[in-house]
Amino acid sequence: MNSKRKVLARRLVSAGKITRQFPWIAERNPKAAAKWMEIVLLGRWASPYCYNYPFVLQIEVTNLCNLHCKMCPREREFEEAGIKPNIMSLDTFDRILRGWIQHLFQIHLFGRGEPLLIPELPEMIAYAAEHGVPYITFTTNGQLLQGRLAEALAHSELDDLRVSIDGSDETGYQSIRGAPLQRVKDNLKAFRKICDIPISIITTLCKENWDSVYHMPELAEEVGATCLRLLPIFPYTFLGMSDLAFTEDQKRQYQYVCKDLERRCREKRIHFIPDRYYVQDCKLPFLMAFIDVEGNLTTCCKLETMVTGNVLKQDFFKVWNGPKMIGWRRSLLSKRFPKQCIELGCIRDWR
Repeated sequence: MNSKRKVLARRLVSAGKITRQFPWIAERNPKAAAKWMEIVLLGRWASPYCYNYPFVLQIEVTNLCNLHCKMCPREREFEEAGIKPNIMSLDTFDRILRGWIQHLFQIHLFGRGEPLLIPELPEMIAYAAEHGVPYITFTTNGQLLQGRLAEALAHSELDDLRVSIDGSDETGYQSIRGAPLQRVKDNLKAFRKICDIPISIITTLCKENWDSVYHMPELAEEVGATCLRLLPIFPYTFLGMSDLAFTEDQKRQYQYVCKDLERRCREKRIHFIPDRYYVQDCKLPFLMAFIDVEGNLTTCCKLETMVTGNVLKQDFFKVWNGPKMIGWRRSLLSKRFPKQCIELGCIRDWR
């Protein structure tokens, strides 16, 4: 009985934190806030059915890319699943979001491709802003952030520009991306001169660039970034991409690397966000949706080929609560984690 009370107390504390720290969820999407509290309070006894629309949407506006990065599963997924390169039009973007965009707090215009290849990207940002979405962002490799497109984005309603930079020196960066780091740095410095949109740097840490990320706080300061986020590599073992995964020694050292980067970022007044190497549970399929360039709703942003239905062919809410999504959520609630989650490394906690 004592242990049950402790569990309940912890859940009540968590629920209290949600209501204090995230009032914007309740304001924009009260049913999502209620669902979040239901999961926290009830745990495995929560319902896998979502009476709420998601409050975060990651939408893949293209699966085309100008780079061939080593840790990206894109090309292997394309080969295995027979996916074709495509670009989402503004009309398709409207068809997908019409009728439920008012429930969203955040839209992330990104998937397996490079958003700067989309001519209508500024129009998509304007569309989301016109419909009252409070937070609009996308992730780019930064190589194409130039000219008229950069000017258009600088004067857009974009709330955060996220840039993937996987190394602080040319050798380390080019070994991963096969493109010049200096071009990205020049583009970001020029972008910073024409607008005050916050720049966040996202660094994926793997076995190959382990030493190269040490000076990322200095690079972030140089280009005027306000945030540095460190993502440990997802090994994608089911795609045969385990060659860049951490060694056992690197797994043990990861938390110390994070502490050192956090200290040096704090000195430079840069916000540092370290991701855990593995998480122990997952609430994303209850609160966040990932839609690919073809309009397919997938189980999450890490398993883009696990399609549960198409929102261009069916009503979004019917797909959002279709049998595949219900079954996936039920597995997560019961801690019977799907094989793909375990192989990806999202669930286990080596600490």
